[in-house]
Amino acid sequence: MIIKDVFIISIFLLLFEPALSWANNFSISNNPHQIFNGLKENRDTIKNFSKPDSSLTKPVLNTSDNYFDEREEAYFYLIYKDVLRSRIITLYTNNSFYIPLLELLKLLEINFNTNLNEKIITGFFIEEDSTYTFNFTKLTYQDKHKSFIIANDDFIFTPLEIYIKPELLKKAFNISTSINLNDLSINLITEKNLPILMRVKRETLYKYISKETIVPDFYYPLTKKYFYGLLFDYFISSNFTKGLPAFYNYNIGVGGIVLGGTTEINLNGSLNQKYHSINDYTYNWSYVFNKKSITQISLGTNEYNGLQQSIFNGIKITNEPVEPRKNFYNYVISNYCGPNWTVELYVNNKLTDVTKADANGFFNFNIPLQYGTTFIHLKYYSPEGKYITTRRLFQIPIRFIPPGEFNYTINIGRITYNNNLVGNILGTYGITESITNSIGIEFLENNSPKKFFLYNEFNARLGSSNIFSFTLAPDAYYRIGFNTLFYSQTAINILATKYYKSSFHNPFNINEDFQFDFFSPLDFRNISFGFGTIFKLQNSSDIKNKYFGLNIGAKTEYFNPSISFKQYLTEYKNYTSKQSYLSSGIIIPLRFLDNILRSTSANLINLQVNYDISRNKFVQYNITYSTEFFSQSRLEIIYNNVLNSGSYFQCGLVINFPYIKNWSTITNNNIFTNIYGSIAYDAEINRYSFYNRSQVGKSSIICRFFLDKNGNNKYDKDETLINDAEAFLETPCSMEKAGDGIIKLRELNPYTTYIIRVNESIKNGFLIPAFKTIAIQTEPNTSKIIDIPFYEATEIYGSVTLLLNDNSRKSLNGIKIVFENLNDGYRFSTTTFSDGTFYLSGIKPSNYKIYIDPEQLKALKCVSFPENIIYNPGNYDNTLENINFELKIIE
Repeated sequence: MIIKDVFIISIFLLLFEPALSWANNFSISNNPHQIFNGLKENRDTIKNFSKPDSSLTKPVLNTSDNYFDEREEAYFYLIYKDVLRSRIITLYTNNSFYIPLLELLKLLEINFNTNLNEKIITGFFIEEDSTYTFNFTKLTYQDKHKSFIIANDDFIFTPLEIYIKPELLKKAFNISTSINLNDLSINLITEKNLPILMRVKRETLYKYISKETIVPDFYYPLTKKYFYGLLFDYFISSNFTKGLPAFYNYNIGVGGIVLGGTTEINLNGSLNQKYHSINDYTYNWSYVFNKKSITQISLGTNEYNGLQQSIFNGIKITNEPVEPRKNFYNYVISNYCGPNWTVELYVNNKLTDVTKADANGFFNFNIPLQYGTTFIHLKYYSPEGKYITTRRLFQIPIRFIPPGEFNYTINIGRITYNNNLVGNILGTYGITESITNSIGIEFLENNSPKKFFLYNEFNARLGSSNIFSFTLAPDAYYRIGFNTLFYSQTAINILATKYYKSSFHNPFNINEDFQFDFFSPLDFRNISFGFGTIFKLQNSSDIKNKYFGLNIGAKTEYFNPSISFKQYLTEYKNYTSKQSYLSSGIIIPLRFLDNILRSTSANLINLQVNYDISRNKFVQYNITYSTEFFSQSRLEIIYNNVLNSGSYFQCGLVINFPYIKNWSTITNNNIFTNIYGSIAYDAEINRYSFYNRSQVGKSSIICRFFLDKNGNNKYDKDETLINDAEAFLETPCSMEKAGDGIIKLRELNPYTTYIIRVNESIKNGFLIPAFKTIAIQTEPNTSKIIDIPFYEATEIYGSVTLLLNDNSRKSLNGIKIVFENLNDGYRFSTTTFSDGTFYLSGIKPSNYKIYIDPEQLKALKCVSFPENIIYNPGNYDNTLENINFELKIIE
């Protein structure tokens, strides 16, 4: 029998490896009949080497609906890439191979459930929604994309297994098989990543999960300077219209440190041939304290955050943290799953932790929740290949503060637009991780009949993603809001306000205001849909305004269509006005141009059409062509046609020069152009820098790398700068070389602690940074300079021996040698090798006391000669040899 011959050879190859070379001398074909016809002639020779175990060749019970006169079994290796090589039993009959389906699904870790009584296999293939069903009773296969008929001779059914032809595996899962009779193997070939491969990849990623908190080697001290830093932002626009004189606008911003406080001044003005005017100006000076009771005093133009947001000139005092809060609190997930299941934690689609459930199925994670929206995704993997996933999200509004914390803000000044006096005191307390409450009192000048307003703001999170807010402000307004967000990013928002007559809190004399928003995305195959609607209702004593909007959009590989409907309804006494508009558009990426025009990218066309439903006619359409060129600039050409009013072409050009940015627009009768940029002066290195982006309000860090010869961690004029040294942040930022041995990290957020990582790989391998990580807090409008010292590494050789009674010496291994830095008290150690020697490299130059571990000396009942060695790098070269200790047994 053919399969028996294969089986005998497989047993022979497994048990008698020396015969492999003999077996390899056969000239074997991939045709089963040619192979086994040749093997039958040598069956007796093969039997002399090994008699097969009868337990390995079991008869197959014929319980299938289809009947075969002859079935044979043989062992083959099932191989899938580099992650699976397992022996399986195959059947051969009627010139066809059959492979075990259930065992294959288990080995590949494909999800499945069986009902052998009804001959049904169900499960999902890779993704949970990719369900499939084998029905060997009805002879059908079906999944979400296809279905087909199973032939009677496509499978063999046994009490414990279902054997199928490889072609059926190809049709169902698109997994091809390559049967190699030379080495008795079945290779699986597929473009998809099967679950077993995905598991191996996941376990490889586990090695790169970093859960440790980075503790910087050095915290750079925060120093106050009276006058420091200078930033200058400028924006100049010009408007040239046919038949009119040229018109110019400008905006100037200045930032720096004055008397230890952050200072900013902004000036906006306009001019033409006849006049010049200053339209607006703002100024602010802020001083930061390192205290919990008070963190910041701000004088000048500030934002007023009372019942009505506004701008005022005055003083602001607060104890709110100047460094923006990132983490709100740590949330603990504790749950049960199957025993020994692997559970992966994804935070915002990033694998951040993994754990294994205990014998009872219990597991837990400690998750730091950040402000905003945090998406939590748990994936469960059973040892048998089952897969379960759960999703959850948390919303943490910026108004929430951590439980147990109290913040206050005091505002006193005059409103900029009417110069009325205003005052406000607001206290906020975090009651729990789900409840934050604020109580405030507000004073308003000339707001008759009431000048003082007491109010309360209550914010609560219901569940993990439902936000409820309620503001109670008698004689001003009552406001209630509700917001919910689902993991699918479907969002619902409701806001309702009841106003009272108050010129400051209700300048438009509104009675009620109501708004409802809804948005829901939907992915269907390769198309992403977005559906949104909004409804607004606003009533006053005379006018009622209603607005309804509906937006539908889609995103595909080749185009992005959208359509929106807007309806406005106004009721004024006995008069009613109704206006309805329908707008549609389509964005078409021109990817073929990206390949043809090598200097351009992101080529696209945008078509927009507006239709007035009320008047039953088209009112406007426009066509826009847009492209980026030289990766720094963008061109837009727009044709706009307003029906019954005319049409025009518009050309827009944005050019990013290295030190300045220009934006220009040209139409039929108008040329509008503007330039903007920034100038920075870094006093520490006496350098002016020019940028094409605003720098006022931002922060920078200047890193100076040098060889620290005297070990004081400060740069001295006679010390050498290191040009090829580098440092980087994990936070995206702009980086530039600012001189020999100097780099500048800029456009950083102010009042934020950054951790700088120093690159240890430089050309001179003997130079090692004194600090691998450095923490520093930024301040706005300044470039903080930090010195990053390197040192020439020192190598130390030595040995430890034991003096015996006969004056001979014995090498000691495992002896701990302690190095104590006499400058900072830091200790580290090494142990001797088997020959009693020890070696250390990369030691920072300093004064060291070197000695044998006293605890070991006590255990060995020995004394050390010498007792210790004082090492000063100034007295040695970069290599210190012959640091030898001799131990003597105490009599």
